[in-house]
Amino acid sequence: LLLSALAGGLASSTATTLSFARLVRSNPALCTWLAGGSLISSGLMALRVLVLAAAVNRPLAFALAWPMGAFALVLGAAGALLMTRRPAGAGPQTITTLANPLELGAALKFAALIALIMLLGKVLARAFGAIGVYGLAALSGVADVDALTLSVSELAGRDLVLAAAVLAVSLAVASNTLSKAAIAAIVGGRKHGLLMGGASLAAVAAAALILVLRF
Repeated sequence: LLLSALAGGLASSTATTLSFARLVRSNPALCTWLAGGSLISSGLMALRVLVLAAAVNRPLAFALAWPMGAFALVLGAAGALLMTRRPAGAGPQTITTLANPLELGAALKFAALIALIMLLGKVLARAFGAIGVYGLAALSGVADVDALTLSVSELAGRDLVLAAAVLAVSLAVASNTLSKAAIAAIVGGRKHGLLMGGASLAAVAAAALILVLRF
């Protein structure tokens, strides 16, 4: 489960959360372990955002290090804590195989999504300023944070001031994190959702506190 969570964080933490939530249905005894795995996957997603930002805009990556570090630390610690608990009555399980993110079809879809987000980002930044980009970040973050991160990294320092870019990426990550808690609750049940939701809210609060103090 831990290896699946780590691999999922590199590919898609949302797909990992959905896969793990489905496993909860077949074996409720693994609920805490699966919630922990999903949280670790989400924490790794926050670190992946830093890597993507650094590839395009290093000043933005340095500025994001504090809030994304807070996200990753809280989610990783909560996930590790849950995965140290020994479940009772859990039988052998088959872990759902995650889709290969490097397949041509997936790569083309991701490229199209990046192009769309970048276009919308430029249009909204010029028409409505930072407010438009914030709205785009909150909406697009529900499904994906990578495309938004790359788009904002391109805009930062040009059409968008650095502080606004940091907030936009943080909004996307927060939106994605909370949407995965909702997925966990809907698919995996109330207990699974509460475990995911509590840690997710704590991570968002920690990152928000960092943003208030630094920006």
